Amino acid sequence: MLDGTKSTPVFKQRRSGEMCLAWYGKELQLTHEQFMDFIEVVNEVQPIEWSWFCKEDFDIEWYGNFYGREQARTLSDRLKGSELRKKDKYMASKAIIVINGKGGIGKDTLIDALAKTDAMVFNASSIDPIKKMCSELNKENVKDLAYRSLLSKMKQAVDTYYEAENGISYTTEYLINAMTLWHTQTDIHAPEYSIMFVHIREPENIKAFIQEAAKKLCVWKDEDTILTTLLVKSERSLEIYGNSSDDDVEKFDYDYTFTSNGTVEEDSERFVEFIRDMRNHETKN
Repeated sequence: MLDGTKSTPVFKQRRSGEMCLAWYGKELQLTHEQFMDFIEVVNEVQPIEWSWFCKEDFDIEWYGNFYGREQARTLSDRLKGSELRKKDKYMASKAIIVINGKGGIGKDTLIDALAKTDAMVFNASSIDPIKKMCSELNKENVKDLAYRSLLSKMKQAVDTYYEAENGISYTTEYLINAMTLWHTQTDIHAPEYSIMFVHIREPENIKAFIQEAAKKLCVWKDEDTILTTLLVKSERSLEIYGNSSDDDVEKFDYDYTFTSNGTVEEDSERFVEFIRDMRNHETKN
């Protein structure tokens, strides 16, 4: 008979790092059926937090490696309908959030704060491949207005050429591929647990991505994943950046707006609650 009283302290010590639940189950040489009983026994002693199963170490993925893909699905499905998953309602659905805001106002800092919670955060940025193309021109990674202007013009040129040749902009294709990878990877690891932030500046690219992303979700018969847009505003932003990518950020009708004018600590705490409330609202709707 498995003793949940003795097992719980071990989880507390080992849930972060390489020794997490799946590793511990493997260490005990439990079968899949025994492991399913095991988590229920432990949960009776002390309610198991979802973060014990899946945070930075992708514990469900490790479980799949040890016990097989179908067994991992079974475990995930068991958790999905259990009280373990109902403790935090904002984990009720995966979410794709197109995030935008003028340069230098701290969007990455806010997302980093969210990533330090139990949320599993992924990022995809439309400017990353353009930065790679321009890397030889900015070896010291200087983020001044001239460089921002270069990236903006380069991105527009690449999108225009690529769309003429392929019928879809480079930005949209790149981000849809990133979304597909994210959706596939999280399918069994954390089916209702992760947030993908899609960083796009240009309103026309946001519109195109939302349309294509909605089509993908429809093809996948995914009616649960939230797809929404978020603008981050701040008094710290410049009035004029001198490039259309930054200057035209607010020329889109976003679903949500977050204002960041406080300290890093204050805004980070507010942002975590903001995303929590947003997901609750979207889930109810």
